[in-house]
Amino acid sequence: MMIPFFSGLLTGLILAGFAALLMRRRSTPRATPGAPQQSSSPTADTFRSLLGEAPTHDAATSRQERGENEAQVIERLRQNLRVKFLYQEDQVDHAIELERERTPGATLEQLMRAAIDRYERENR
Repeated sequence: MMIPFFSGLLTGLILAGFAALLMRRRSTPRATPGAPQQSSSPTADTFRSLLGEAPTHDAATSRQERGENEAQVIERLRQNLRVKFLYQEDQVDHAIELERERTPGATLEQLMRAAIDRYERENR
């Protein structure tokens, strides 16, 4: 019958795709926080986020695209941290303070983004 053949073929293609994805992920250098990044399309950024890579647009560009002011961005980032830390404000504040110790000259927005990145990296 043809069904087992196609089933095996489909399984093989899926495994090959995952292997290629893992190989790409290991060979791709990670973006460092605060480093200048190139601009790219939203589709490419979505694909990169699926691969676990940092998006290639900077915070100011995305803020302008959304029409947000700085206070709205801070509130959105804080809400993101609240969700990650199960609405425990002391843990949210602690995560921000840890990032402040690591990068003392950073803005609050940069600290919150770094805390989100660290949380996501440590909880994969």
